[in-house]
Amino acid sequence: MHRLSAFLILILSLTLALLATSCGGSSAGSTTVTQSEQGVAVTISPTTASLACSSSQQFTATVTGGSNAAVTWTVDSILGGNSTVGTVSPTGLYKAPASSGTHRVAAVSVTDASKSATSVVTVTCSSVSVSVTPSSANLVITQQQQFTATVQGTGNTGVNWSVDGVQGGNGSTGTISTSGLYTAPPQPGNHMVTATSLADGTKSGSASTTVKLAVLTERYDNARTGLNSHETVLTPANVNQGTFGLLHIYGTDGMVYGEPLYVPNVTIPGEGTHNIVIVVTENDSIYAFDADLKDAEPLWQRNFTDQNNNVIPVPTGDVGSTIFPYIGITCTPVIDPSTATVYFVTYTKEGLDNPAYVQRLHALDITTGQERSGSPVVIQGQVNGSGQPNDGQGHVLFQGKTQLQRAALLLLNGVVYIAESSHGDNLPYHGWIFGYDAHTLQQVSIWNSTPDGSAGSIWHAGAGLSADSFGNIFFITANGDFDGNSQFGDSFMKLGAENLSLFDFFTPFNESTLQANDWDLGSAGMMLIPGTRMGVGAGKEGSVYLVNLDNMGHFNPNQNNNLQFLPNVIGTLGQENNFSTPAYFNSWVYFIGNNDSVRQFQLINGLLTTSPVALSQNVFNHQGAQPVVSANGTSKGIMWAVERVPSQQNGGILHAYDATNVANELYNSNQAGSRDLFGEPTKFTVPTIINGKVYVGTQNGVAVFGLLQ
Repeated sequence: MHRLSAFLILILSLTLALLATSCGGSSAGSTTVTQSEQGVAVTISPTTASLACSSSQQFTATVTGGSNAAVTWTVDSILGGNSTVGTVSPTGLYKAPASSGTHRVAAVSVTDASKSATSVVTVTCSSVSVSVTPSSANLVITQQQQFTATVQGTGNTGVNWSVDGVQGGNGSTGTISTSGLYTAPPQPGNHMVTATSLADGTKSGSASTTVKLAVLTERYDNARTGLNSHETVLTPANVNQGTFGLLHIYGTDGMVYGEPLYVPNVTIPGEGTHNIVIVVTENDSIYAFDADLKDAEPLWQRNFTDQNNNVIPVPTGDVGSTIFPYIGITCTPVIDPSTATVYFVTYTKEGLDNPAYVQRLHALDITTGQERSGSPVVIQGQVNGSGQPNDGQGHVLFQGKTQLQRAALLLLNGVVYIAESSHGDNLPYHGWIFGYDAHTLQQVSIWNSTPDGSAGSIWHAGAGLSADSFGNIFFITANGDFDGNSQFGDSFMKLGAENLSLFDFFTPFNESTLQANDWDLGSAGMMLIPGTRMGVGAGKEGSVYLVNLDNMGHFNPNQNNNLQFLPNVIGTLGQENNFSTPAYFNSWVYFIGNNDSVRQFQLINGLLTTSPVALSQNVFNHQGAQPVVSANGTSKGIMWAVERVPSQQNGGILHAYDATNVANELYNSNQAGSRDLFGEPTKFTVPTIINGKVYVGTQNGVAVFGLLQ
């Protein structure tokens, strides 16, 4: 019985072994898998991670062997995780929870759930904090503000600066340096400056900035477009004799030739915060008025004459000028918003016997009217040449008496540029440009239009030198000697701002005719057309020139090599037809010639229409006018101009036209009888339109127009 049992057990064991082998099984103790699942392995990268709370980490899983490389993701064995342990996406992006802790992110093989790989994640909520000072700032366009970031809770106090989420900012938001110096954009708006910790990218601090529009230079910008595209108050619907008119006239001690400038939010010691208008006069005075008519008297005033010591404005008869009865501050100043400084040039006669005639560059604090350090400086200099006046050693000397500082000042890249013309055609004179460091008032550059000849003034009818974003300076000279080498009368000019070196020029083929007939090419300024590399201008002859700013054309005695030449399209042939610097709006270009209507040209496919697309119904007598435009973006445009009628007692007329069609006049100051009469404006008056007001310089003050109460 015992032997039989042993035999039966042996037979049974052999049978089971044969059955297992025939079924494809393995030896006893092995895991049973299909052939495709053999060798499955999962790895994860990285295998460890240290994260800040609420930060993210991308994990990558690699599956080898098996039929499917897919994985599922878990955090602490929870599929997809949750807010307590952190979450992980189907692609392996893990977001840490908002609390500290250690967690395991796992990638599990879809083929074999027993195969997985795990990364240990340490989550730490840092104590890093970031604050920015000041927490808010009210700025004007292009003004700078230094922000400071304070980082606590870490030894790494570095930050990244951004504006509206853009690292370093851009031209639309304003830019910010790595040290936190913010430069406001050239248009108003609200922006957020943010400092983000380098130690913990989830921690940041912010400051809000409000950027307001200002008029810091003649014709609104260095391109001299004459366009304020941010006027939200005055519209074609409310500028009419029923709702718009004269509000006030601020009196001054002399004629106002310079365009009034406007700065918002200026804190005046003892007077609080005001929007101010800066006005200069031919009596060598400068005023700061409240722009909103809240104060009847000036907020501050400075005069640069001294009767007791025989320092007076220059009498017209001393120099034969066309400005009467005396000459003081003629140009439009320029304001640096980053330092709250206004720059301008005075002209004085000093002494009785053998008097000196002196031009000085002044730099004043706009909050107090006090001189900045190093101010003023006497404008003087010399260039190599044989022209007169000369020191006899090959140097042409600047002579303050015979030169008139007429064109508006230009501030470009920290340098104030001053252009000089003359008193009529009384020789000797030249066209001069001086560059002065805006901070030190040290002279840094000088240029002369005719160093081996004479004349070549920079008149511009008061318009300033133009400049582009690349730092090039553009202007037009008047009658003078020309050779295309060093003598540049009657020419469009391009100089490099750094040292006023000659970069390019264009001179009309009939330059000698212009010279012979006293048809100054530079009787008005040059406007750079926005969004293009083109400039446009017109001289006394009444011909319009469109030039390529990068290839101006030089001189060809047989034909003009500029982009476009429109002969005699302004005024009447044979007269002094144009003293008008053009204005721009929505592809339209406006001129107002002598004894002529407003002429509205259009820019189409890079060229101007050969004749106006619209004309005003009225005619501007006595040297025409200087057009400017206000608009809200690309809509609600109004073209403004001041007509001067010297034969009338109240010989000034403010005109407003529909900028899309100047044949439609919206308003003029004669429509309401005597209500809006404001006296006589000065020659080449440029009105300033901003924040619902229009400011017009007159023979003895500044007239303020706006919506009637």
